Amino acid sequence: MHLSDAEHERLSSNAAAIFRRASSGTVDKPGPAVLRVASRLLAVLYFRWLRVDPTDSTHGRDRFILGDRAALSVLYATLLEAGFIYTPPTLGDEPAFARLGSEALADVGAVDAGSEAFENGLGVAVGVAIASRAVGNGARVVVLLDDHTLDEALESGVATLAARAKLGNLVTLLATPVWRSPQRIRRQWERIGWKVEAAASDSVDDIARTLDAVAVETDAETPTLVVIVATAEPVDNR
Repeated sequence: MHLSDAEHERLSSNAAAIFRRASSGTVDKPGPAVLRVASRLLAVLYFRWLRVDPTDSTHGRDRFILGDRAALSVLYATLLEAGFIYTPPTLGDEPAFARLGSEALADVGAVDAGSEAFENGLGVAVGVAIASRAVGNGARVVVLLDDHTLDEALESGVATLAARAKLGNLVTLLATPVWRSPQRIRRQWERIGWKVEAAASDSVDDIARTLDAVAVETDAETPTLVVIVATAEPVDNR
């Protein structure tokens, strides 16, 4: 599905605003290319794809797990931009961002784990996906990983567990530098029973198109990995 011109402009504006907010602090953050694609990815998630609502923190919403430490500033900027929170931390205040997670965002109906999931983001997401399926709430569980936590998920066996548990309600996202091979990632994850989708580019259009193509049903049996490669320059492929 192609974005309309109006939706392209809206999501591009959201992503640019998130990027500006996230870039203005002094806390640790990824390089400009990954920061840019993380801003686009979270803009598409929170302004288009995730079933979350700032006015309703519980009913039938999707679950989001942050397993990428470098994306802290991007997530906080996204929550500000989307109206889930209204008071930003001091952007140069490392402790304020380090506390981002269930403690700092206990009342935010848009994040289910943050700082406590950095070392085992997929493990946390697998637990949430199993619980969501058990109670039948129809929630899609989405986790954002970085290259380190993606590799850890493979080595620890938790990715294999997710496939064997047939968690079709689980979507793992990876925004990776251009030097990382999407083909190698695809082979590794398909070998253990995951579906793998790779965006054609890191534009908001291709990110949205890739997520829209992911069929996440509560009775599906195959978890999905979505890979977005961060290019060196801004992309607009319209």
